[in-house]
Amino acid sequence: KINVDVVDVSNWAEKNNITNIDAMWLDTQGAELSIFKGMGKLLDYVKMIRVEAAFKPFYYNQPNKDDIINFLTVENDFELVKTRAHDDWEADFFFLKNINK
Repeated sequence: KINVDVVDVSNWAEKNNITNIDAMWLDTQGAELSIFKGMGKLLDYVKMIRVEAAFKPFYYNQPNKDDIINFLTVENDFELVKTRAHDDWEADFFFLKNINK
């Protein structure tokens, strides 16, 4: 058994006086959507996101790429600007904050 310390992004940002994030790169084995949802209003101050997401789930309760794309584009005003597939299972998705709204 290995114990790993986990830090909430919003709490980390507040503790370190971080108010804006230029870029995020997430590859957290299926926890990406939970991380985004846990960021709260901090997500409003992220300019660019690169996230790995699965076309087909690897892990129990893992969100698929459509869940992540919908959350970022429909609910949080990001624009999907590029997709780079690794294989038939997963890809990197690149988002920019839509500043025209």
